[in-house]
Amino acid sequence: MKRSLIIGIIFGLVIFLLSLSFHVGGLKVASSQIGKPFEKPKPDLIVERVWLDLQCHIHFKIKNAGNGTISDADHGKGVVRVHYGREHEDFYFNRASSGGKPPVDSAGALKSPGGSVQYDTKIKLESPMSVVVHVDADHKVMESREENNRLSQSLTPQCPAISQATPAKPKKPSGEEPKKMVPKEGWLDKSREPFFKKDESENGIARDLGDRKAQTIEERKRKELWGKTVERRPIIIVDEPEEYTVWYAGCQYKIAWRSNVEMDFRIKFMFGGKVAWTFTPSALKFVKTGDYYFYSTSWTVPDNARWKEDTFPHIVIVESLDGKFYGKRDYLNIHACGLEIYSPPPRPERGSWAVGVRKGSNFDITWIYYGCTFRYFDIFLENISISGQEPRTIERGLEVRPYHGVPGKMCWQKFSWTVPEDLQEDYLYLIKVVGHRRDFGLHRRGDEITSFDIGGPITVRPPGY
Repeated sequence: MKRSLIIGIIFGLVIFLLSLSFHVGGLKVASSQIGKPFEKPKPDLIVERVWLDLQCHIHFKIKNAGNGTISDADHGKGVVRVHYGREHEDFYFNRASSGGKPPVDSAGALKSPGGSVQYDTKIKLESPMSVVVHVDADHKVMESREENNRLSQSLTPQCPAISQATPAKPKKPSGEEPKKMVPKEGWLDKSREPFFKKDESENGIARDLGDRKAQTIEERKRKELWGKTVERRPIIIVDEPEEYTVWYAGCQYKIAWRSNVEMDFRIKFMFGGKVAWTFTPSALKFVKTGDYYFYSTSWTVPDNARWKEDTFPHIVIVESLDGKFYGKRDYLNIHACGLEIYSPPPRPERGSWAVGVRKGSNFDITWIYYGCTFRYFDIFLENISISGQEPRTIERGLEVRPYHGVPGKMCWQKFSWTVPEDLQEDYLYLIKVVGHRRDFGLHRRGDEITSFDIGGPITVRPPGY
């Protein structure tokens, strides 16, 4: 009896100690997670498929392949851009297009992770061409991946032709021979009628009545040039950039072309029917292969390029100095510099929900920037609950060091900020990130200019809140 009592006491003590250790461990895990920024899952819009139906209409299927949802505000800004040949058309997520075509996702299926939608653009192809479907073409939806929004497909229309009933030919009556046409006497007599008689009509067609052959006067002129030296007509073919390529302001890119004639060239960038930029490359070198001379040069996109993807893309033209001969490449999209705060999310309304941060804890300030290469960043904190108060410096001269992306294109950068203990609680603050760069555009030379964005508001909580 005494032995069983001792065993029971020991067993109960072990159970108590185990439960206590689990409780303490849970508190440690919970306390270790306090103050860590929550990485909200982001959506990822992709184009799964592009095809033609039996009426040769372009269809596409897009999907939210990410783990995050799309907010109503971002969903309202979503657009799908379809390029076909030299044309393009925009289709919006939740409103009709400019041509009156229905919304792509009126039911909001793309808002949820895994949601997908198929759409008939009613665009009919008449000949084979390359079709490019670009979802979130204006980059309004914040995604986990931005480089997989486009799908290019070469489509060949094979619509069934509408058959028309052809009237049946009357059958020849049996037993009756067809009548033979007998030419007039002397028609084929060469002594009476010239065998090679010509009649040139107004449309330039020469009829040979002897052998019933027809040929144009232009063809006869070409035959007269046989054996003579004819000046070679220059041909210019642009190889790079490819169609639908995206270039960013402040970055250097390659332009490559070929020509069957060795000469000097000029390069122009057209936008909206006007010349945006032009330059004449110097000290050009070429490689002769077959019938062509292959040229290449580099060009840095000016910092004063337009922001966002242009409605009418740029056209690259390589031409002779006299402008008589040229080659071109369509659909070059040029993006300019930009800076946007991602965390804390921008909420400009004063009465909107604010992000709560604890005194003494670390909070990640995250921003993205496009295009030009920034030299450094400054970060400021502004108290909007008290008017007239000077902004407080969080960091100055922050080194450009993105943790994701390619410098000069689209990059993500973050700064881990320790919330000061002397901040006033329950007040609203805004965070401002300023990027410094130099302008090498056409209008200003060498002046320092800035790009900035404001995120928040945030509110400060006491430690342990």
